[in-house]
Amino acid sequence: MSPGQTTDRIYDLVKRQVMTGERRPGEHLDPARLAADLHASTTPVRDALHQLYAQRLIEAWPREGFKVPTPTESGLRDLYAWNGDLLVIVLRGKSLDRKSGALPSPVTAPEDGARSIFAAMAAAFGNGEHRHAIGEASDRLHLARLAEVQVLSGMVEELTTITTAWSLGCLSDLRAAIARYHRRRQRSVSAIVARMIAPAPDAKQ
Repeated sequence: MSPGQTTDRIYDLVKRQVMTGERRPGEHLDPARLAADLHASTTPVRDALHQLYAQRLIEAWPREGFKVPTPTESGLRDLYAWNGDLLVIVLRGKSLDRKSGALPSPVTAPEDGARSIFAAMAAAFGNGEHRHAIGEASDRLHLARLAEVQVLSGMVEELTTITTAWSLGCLSDLRAAIARYHRRRQRSVSAIVARMIAPAPDAKQ
C-alpha cells in the first residue's frame, strides 16, 4: 500500500471514529500509538491527523498534541447557526419547481436524514463551494445529530415537513421549516451537548 493510500485509510478510519463518538471528546490522539495500533508508520498517521485538524474535526494544542474536541454549548450553537446560514445562501434567489427533484426520505434514520437532505439541496442549487461547506458542516455535526435522536422527539416529522415543502415548490415554507429546525436545536444545545459528552453505555465507571 502506498503512503498516500495508507494516509487515506487512516484518515477515513479516525474520521469515522471521531464522528461517531468511538473516539471520545477530549481523547488524546497520539500519532505513535495510533501508528502501532494501525500497523503504519507515524508519517501517514500525522498526515491524516493534520487533514482532520484542517477540517476542524480534531484539535491540536502546543505541548498537548492532537485531541478530539470537547463540544461546548456556544460552539454547537454557532455550528447550527452556520449550517442554517449556508442553506439560506444556497436557497437565496432561487425558485423551486418539480424539476428540482425529490429529496431523500428521512424516515429510516433521521440522524442521517438531515445530512442527505441538506446535501441534496446543495447539489440542486449550490455551487461546488456550497456543497463542500455543507458537507464539512455535516461531518462536524454528525455526533450532535446522533445525540439529537436521544434528546428530541418528532425528528422524522420535522424532516418530512422540509421535504414536503421542497416537493411542493413552496420556497417560503421550506425556508421557514429550515429556520425552525435550526432554532429548535439551538434551544436544546445544553441537553444535546450533555448527551454528546456522556460516557459510552459500555464504558467502565
